[in-house]
Amino acid sequence: MRFNYIPVEVDVYGDGSERRVVYRPIIKVEIKYNSISIPTEALVDSGADGCVFSISFGEALKIDFRKINPEIIRGINSS
Repeated sequence: MRFNYIPVEVDVYGDGSERRVVYRPIIKVEIKYNSISIPTEALVDSGADGCVFSISFGEALKIDFRKINPEIIRGINSS
């Protein structure tokens, strides 16, 4: 698959001292659960085993988190 790369302004050091434009593969997606759907954008990570979204999406979709087993997610350096 091919994706268009979209210019995104980022905070280089995380402290607001320097901002830079980088190009990232961002696509439009629709997250659905039961009869609720939320259109949004997502960063394509072609090496990822799964997708991660903010808990606010689950809350907006009315997902009952008490019925879901937590899962540990680690990055490339196991953090």
